[in-house]
Amino acid sequence: MPHILTEQQDGIAIVTLNRAEKRNALSPEMVVRLAEFWQAAANDDSIRVVIVTGAGTQAFCAGGDLGSLIPLMMRAREPKDEWETRFAADRKQLHSALLRHAKFFKPVQDLATMTNSIAQTAVGVDRIRAILEADTVIPEKANAHEPDCRESS
Repeated sequence: MPHILTEQQDGIAIVTLNRAEKRNALSPEMVVRLAEFWQAAANDDSIRVVIVTGAGTQAFCAGGDLGSLIPLMMRAREPKDEWETRFAADRKQLHSALLRHAKFFKPVQDLATMTNSIAQTAVGVDRIRAILEADTVIPEKANAHEPDCRESS
């Protein structure tokens, strides 16, 4: 099962961190897939907002996977699989995966701050759809992560 699941409908992209057994800790696969997703989403005019959520009920995201991501970042060991090899080839993907210094100007909302239950999640998604139809700004701007960093070329 992929460590990142994505779906798109009605201008909304939903990204699910999919490692519930590891509290959705960022693995090399997650970093590579997230970096690729953000690049694709930034270039896709049909995506107007992105919702990020985590699988399971224990955690949204525990941070970096200390057993796999950190040793590769520190070059303490060689990559063991395709994802680790892809990550090790460009460690700066971590910044892209976390939207650091990114050219990404679409609202990003995590469901952990937007809602606390499955019932509220459905209401939250419907609310975002209504906002998109009205072509207005998300009122909870304080809870939304809207990167405003521009890379210098």
